[in-house]
Amino acid sequence: MSLPHQSSELSRFKTDPQVQSVLAETQQQLQPLNEDLAAESTAFNGIVYYGTERRHYGTANALLSLDAPDIATERNDFRRQNIDNHRVDLAATALGRTIRGQNGLFVASEMNTSNHMTWGHVSKIKDRVAGVTQFAFSVADGTLPSNRKMDAIWEKHASSIEDIAYALDSLASTTDSLGDSLELLPPTTPTAYLVRYDIVNSTEAATSDRYGALRSYQAKWDGELSKLVESYGSTLINEGDGHTIVIPLPPYTDVNSALDIRMFGTSHIKPLIEKMQLSHQELAALYSDLDPHIRLSIGLGHLEEDLHGKLTGPVMFEIGNMMKQAPHEPITYTEAAQKALLFNKKTSI
Repeated sequence: MSLPHQSSELSRFKTDPQVQSVLAETQQQLQPLNEDLAAESTAFNGIVYYGTERRHYGTANALLSLDAPDIATERNDFRRQNIDNHRVDLAATALGRTIRGQNGLFVASEMNTSNHMTWGHVSKIKDRVAGVTQFAFSVADGTLPSNRKMDAIWEKHASSIEDIAYALDSLASTTDSLGDSLELLPPTTPTAYLVRYDIVNSTEAATSDRYGALRSYQAKWDGELSKLVESYGSTLINEGDGHTIVIPLPPYTDVNSALDIRMFGTSHIKPLIEKMQLSHQELAALYSDLDPHIRLSIGLGHLEEDLHGKLTGPVMFEIGNMMKQAPHEPITYTEAAQKALLFNKKTSI
């Protein structure tokens, strides 16, 4: 398998013919293993091969996937929506448990607990994890193979899997982040709630003789907000005339549990919003000549650091877009936040 050459010329890694060739040949090499597992168990859904990730600590790259031959397409809908073309969070998945010590064993899926069992095997290069081959089984569609049978099937294909591990690890060595270079999406598991606020008509005030009043009001509001945010152990990101408050889900939260995420939102996010609105009402009364109002947008999603160490993620853009779509609404919610908090999209607290 040939690998892309290091070059100073601009090129798009994902579409490089050599990269595509490596991935295509690797997928082809997995096919005999895929067929053997399908012949052994009707519960078998398919294979995902994961590569390690250097830049985004604690995640792995879903590099390749195969459906088991002749199964109903919908049996892999969950994988297509949440795994394919994504990185996955090792702290919130069975894959992480496989790497941390349950190698070569059946492990219940953490992302899709009620439907899937997984069996994974780690490939190492010089005692370093280079990749993981993971098989998914649907317990409603058949009987799981014995672990002895899984070991025998694995041993039959171990040599070709080792070749795959070396090829994809070599591919990873040509770039700082294989996930970013292949343009993979971040994990679908959330890491934080976000509360974005924006001052209504601030540009109009700033370009008039009310600019001094606006600056005075902003300074006082920033101070009040900073104290409130600090009491919640949150991060405040300054974005001009507005801020984004990042409230991380605590370590004890099961990020795959809608109930856990809702309980944290109910106990922390709803009170925070209420306190923000009450605090702002009291402050706004001091600036009746300015008549300041704020809009809020609430989001829930996965955040990560960009190359400059700043937090980013699709949800950051999503909450900003919500404000643009509903400029006259005092409070809006992304779909994930709305579902988690059981709010109507345009409900004001």
